[in-house]
Amino acid sequence: MNQLQELYKCVIVDDDLIDRLTAISFVKRYPFLNILASFDNSTEALAFSQTNKIDVLFLDIDMPNMNGLELRKKLAHIDVVVFITSHAEYALESFEISAFDFVVKPIRAERFAKIMERIEAYLTLKHKAELFDMIGSA
Repeated sequence: MNQLQELYKCVIVDDDLIDRLTAISFVKRYPFLNILASFDNSTEALAFSQTNKIDVLFLDIDMPNMNGLELRKKLAHIDVVVFITSHAEYALESFEISAFDFVVKPIRAERFAKIMERIEAYLTLKHKAELFDMIGSA
């Protein structure tokens, strides 16, 4: 990590245990992300977001009660939301509600690496812009 980079807070939401553990294992390969929590449902993730800052959200779509698309709408303040789903037909709708990226299960390491490169570049640029704004307003 470079001097300007910080550890970003991440949450993973997927009702399928194997898929959730797979996402966790992939995210752990990238030291710029800190997994704060993982959930098997959107309701608990929404409650957690009320008291915790989340920078990156990895989110399944097809879940009981509140699906991932509904959760994304409620958490519109989170810039980086990556949908990980078995349902390719939700891609357009996910981007209409500002998905950062969309990947169809099963997750492949090469595809995930590209997502993580984009996330790291985006968060680094965002952090530099925030520092610039602080210096400019001082």
